[in-house]
Amino acid sequence: MTAEGAPGELGGHRPPATTPRSDNRGPEAGIDHLRKGAKLNPHYAPVWEHLGLVYAKQGKHRDAINTFDRAVKIMPMYKQAWEYLAVEYRLVGQSAAAEQAATMVAHITNAPSNAGKKNVQRRAHDFYPIGASAGGAGRG
Repeated sequence: MTAEGAPGELGGHRPPATTPRSDNRGPEAGIDHLRKGAKLNPHYAPVWEHLGLVYAKQGKHRDAINTFDRAVKIMPMYKQAWEYLAVEYRLVGQSAAAEQAATMVAHITNAPSNAGKKNVQRRAHDFYPIGASAGGAGRG
């Protein structure tokens, strides 16, 4: 067959036998990628949130707090980052800071601009139950 029409080939070029999905360095590779993203765009709050999630998963609670804090400083109405921040503060025993973060979550949830979102979230919960037990049973 010619190079242009051979099966499994694109435009006469063979695709690589395997496409590596990561460099097999585990979570450190993900942290490196997130740090690079944060360096390229330090004012993009979600990259700080995601980096915080990686730190939290690794049990690096202080690092997680610092990155979630950075996310909410960039985007003060970032509800999810505030939620994670409240959890991390509780895990390190800073109950006053956890309560302040939880207050921000409530403030954001009750903000007039989020009124329509609550209804969408409520409908989404009907289809995708939150807080299902480990056995897989959802809200009933």
